[in-house]
Amino acid sequence: MRIRTAALLLALPVSLSSCAIVAGTAAGVVLAQEVLDTNTYVVQLQQPAEIVWEEIKVSLSKQATGPLEVDEALMAAIGKVEGRTVTATVESFDQKSSRLTVDAKHYGVADGEIADQVTKQMIKDIEASVGNL
Repeated sequence: MRIRTAALLLALPVSLSSCAIVAGTAAGVVLAQEVLDTNTYVVQLQQPAEIVWEEIKVSLSKQATGPLEVDEALMAAIGKVEGRTVTATVESFDQKSSRLTVDAKHYGVADGEIADQVTKQMIKDIEASVGNL
């Protein structure tokens, strides 16, 4: 029996202090990684990194106003969204889950609002495409 869980197990702006967050879900408990900065969004997904990576490229390309810069080896994509430079990276958490990190900058200054907006849209796109996450 597959338990339908939200794609977003953990989406939060991370702050400057180093701490771990524990979030309970229907499928278990997920520990967040250490914090990066106040405008970087980190999402733990119950899909392998390879699947999330393909979906993230599609989602970011739909939101971006031009072509993406893509590094397949690093699973990193950069695009312009509302004039901000958005960077999305995917990494394996384990064989069945992955971690998505999204940040946005405008002239070198972090823009948490756009990072949040892009992250939420990516999660919606992944849910629509992959289904049961």
